[in-house]
Amino acid sequence: MLRYNPFKPGSIIHPGMFAGRIDELRALETALFQTKNGNAEHFLIHGERGIGKSSLLMIFNYYATGQITTIEDNTYNFLSIGIEVEPNDTYEELIRKVARELQRQLDKNQVLKKRLKDVWQFITNWEVLGVKYNRETTPPMLCLKNSRTNWLQ
Repeated sequence: MLRYNPFKPGSIIHPGMFAGRIDELRALETALFQTKNGNAEHFLIHGERGIGKSSLLMIFNYYATGQITTIEDNTYNFLSIGIEVEPNDTYEELIRKVARELQRQLDKNQVLKKRLKDVWQFITNWEVLGVKYNRETTPPMLCLKNSRTNWLQ
């Protein structure tokens, strides 16, 4: 029976179309699990052009960064970077590429941390329609501001 190959050189498929790589996905998940538990594993993905290597790495990146859960229903939270290695890259250039991408990912995380910090600041200190909450000054119960009395609890 002939089967359609969704992998095309130069294009990555959508995760919903990704199937038939259970053994490879389990091996990659094992590498994540071992790394998370202090026993880093290395792997190499190789093969003919157009068989889905880049798509497999995309799924692996989704697993590693926690964007999707793994086959075993695990969620990871790794910082993932990707670089393109060129035939003429020197060791210095590889180090520069890794450093640039690592800095880019860290900067992206800093933006996320700032946004989360702003949300947390709002959650822990707000006043809406006379209902006020301030984490430092409010007792554990919410306080209602009333024009007749200072505070009702």
